Amino acid sequence: MSDMVRVGDKVTYTTRFGNGFLDEAAIVGLEVTGPPNSKSGERVCEAPWALVRANKVVFTLDNGRWCYSHQINIPNKEVT
Repeated sequence: MSDMVRVGDKVTYTTRFGNGFLDEAAIVGLEVTGPPNSKSGERVCEAPWALVRANKVVFTLDNGRWCYSHQINIPNKEVT
């Protein structure tokens, strides 16, 4: 597993801002934000999982939805 999340990767996320059900989608856009849980930021093609854990990435998904970092199910096995 890479230490980066990239456009095109499939992710599992929790819908309804973390209060819904698990769903799977492909990433079509990533934005790195300044403060945690900001709605917009700088568009990038990849971001470190460390920024996802810090809630500093917004995901645009191929199902027409978007989500915050805290909604993403982060893989357990990461390269360190």
